[in-house]
Amino acid sequence: MKMRKEKRIISSICCYCGCACRLNFVVEGNKIVEVLPDKTDLVSQGKPCIKGLTLNEPILKNRIRFPLIKNKRVSWEKAYEYIYKKLKKIKPKEIGFIGSGEYSNEDNFLLSKFARIVFKTSNIDSCARLCHAATAIAFQNQLGLAAMPGYLNDLLDADLIFTIGTNPASNYPVAFNRILEAKKKGAKLISIHFEPSLTSKLADLSLNIPLYGISAIVSGLIHLLIKNKDYEKKIEKIEGFKDLKESVQIFTPEFVTAFCRIHPEELDQIYKLIKKAKNMVVMHGMGVTQHADGLENVKNILNLALLKEAKIVPMRGKVNIQGAGDIGVCPDFLPFGGSKSLIKKNWGIELEKPGRKMTEFIFDKNLKALFVLGGNPAQSFPALEEVHQNLKRIFLVYIHHHFSETSKFADVILPSTILFESEGTITSAERRIRWVRPVRKISKNIKYAWKIFSDLGVRFGYKNQFSYSNPKEIFEEITRSIPAYTNLSWNQIKVNQNIFAEKEIKFKKFVRVRDSIPYSVPPKRYPFVLTTTRSRYHFCTGELTRATTKLKELEPKAFCYLNPIDGAKLKVKNGDKIKVISKISSVIAEVKLKEDVKIGTCIIPFHFENILVNKLVPRKKMIDPISGTPNLKAIFVRLEPIK
Repeated sequence: MKMRKEKRIISSICCYCGCACRLNFVVEGNKIVEVLPDKTDLVSQGKPCIKGLTLNEPILKNRIRFPLIKNKRVSWEKAYEYIYKKLKKIKPKEIGFIGSGEYSNEDNFLLSKFARIVFKTSNIDSCARLCHAATAIAFQNQLGLAAMPGYLNDLLDADLIFTIGTNPASNYPVAFNRILEAKKKGAKLISIHFEPSLTSKLADLSLNIPLYGISAIVSGLIHLLIKNKDYEKKIEKIEGFKDLKESVQIFTPEFVTAFCRIHPEELDQIYKLIKKAKNMVVMHGMGVTQHADGLENVKNILNLALLKEAKIVPMRGKVNIQGAGDIGVCPDFLPFGGSKSLIKKNWGIELEKPGRKMTEFIFDKNLKALFVLGGNPAQSFPALEEVHQNLKRIFLVYIHHHFSETSKFADVILPSTILFESEGTITSAERRIRWVRPVRKISKNIKYAWKIFSDLGVRFGYKNQFSYSNPKEIFEEITRSIPAYTNLSWNQIKVNQNIFAEKEIKFKKFVRVRDSIPYSVPPKRYPFVLTTTRSRYHFCTGELTRATTKLKELEPKAFCYLNPIDGAKLKVKNGDKIKVISKISSVIAEVKLKEDVKIGTCIIPFHFENILVNKLVPRKKMIDPISGTPNLKAIFVRLEPIK
């Protein structure tokens, strides 16, 4: 007679978005059989989203279970030795590292340290480059803080919530719950967007503008507020106010309404709501940042927020992408506040020149090797065919818990834990530090990512710098070397949900608005504008959500969404195949007609391997020159029905 296994409830952190909800994992034996809300969680407030609540299902599907060399099972010792022999003579400029917002602070810190000490390189980056790098840069330049200065709970007290290029109702439901609570108390919700969404449908004022109109409409609102002196007098003392005032002069209501193809009454309605607001919250997302001029867009949104003394709450895509950037997974990072003497004393190296962004080094023909932790550049990067050619050519070490499009190109695959299988910390979009508790035991063939980098550091001859026995030791080193984390304590974080890394605004500064806005008319050869998008039911490149039965039932694959008027012109109906062609490549997709898709636009989500939509995204002249973020939101394409 079989003994019934006892069920235990273990609380830990969801591995998906930047809300970083705490969930209750129901564990039977060593298997997670169910995931329940944690009613005591200050973030989710006991109402997590469907993705988190279905996390028990995909954990063991398509799992990487053993170290592999060229897809053949090997021992860890053999994998480490192979990596050492291949890379022991490589030059700093010939290698790159991609860290991960899916992994802990401790994992990412050791990746950063390993790259800089062992290979003397700062060619280190993360998926933040593809999403909110522009936000971090703008905030650092205008606030002295490369992080969200606001809190999720700021939404509860808002009288006006201004969203632009973001869809929290689908992508951050826990944040949107707070918006709904604020609306019940009388708050108004504005949605400025380029594709209809659940957020725009629930907004009090919804405005659909062209993809090139972001900076123009924000400049127009600033122009009206300054012209009519709808701001506090003290605002004029903020650095850059005169420059801002001068630079928005051309953005008259007449210009903005014509440029953005909106009615004067619509602009006036938004202006009046903003003018009246006493406690405004501003939210923006990747609809703003994923452009060739994404940094300009964010700067201007920040100008508007500063003018109205608004709270700023932009959500981040992955659970620890804020933390990954904070603790060194970016090319211009310097530990110890940039002190050369402390870097030399503690790490035994000199760090001066910044490295290259991953949207630079992955296309570099001189790149010979790449470490990827928990990312999937073979699906998420622009110009994928070029990326694939480079991945075939270089020596690729892939560290992940699940197989992916990128693992197909790997020379060495090293299996690691999912976030909640290990102990550590993460830093949410709010810069809230959360303790991650392991909810199940791992196989002896799987390692913690921090342990992999520690082992490799020792194998490459740096035992003194990489002798760690647990993640607490690594976290304590983080608090010594990262100024924003100095006052944090491991033991405090384990018991307190309200511990934050530094959030103090150091200064406030307005910046000039560009007086000319790039306006690209779709060429005759490519008359449609393609925008990539995210689904309510899937997450990033989908390794976990596509392996979840319920989520796959709700959205089984990617489609090319079109307005029925465009469908009629092309003589296609639901389920027909269509070829989507850009200047650099093409993909084949099934058509799905939707009334709320803008005429002349097509929409394809990027979560699915059945359509690698980023093959269509050019990189030349289509990457923000400062943030390095590619244009994933406005690609000119043509559509050809397949008969």
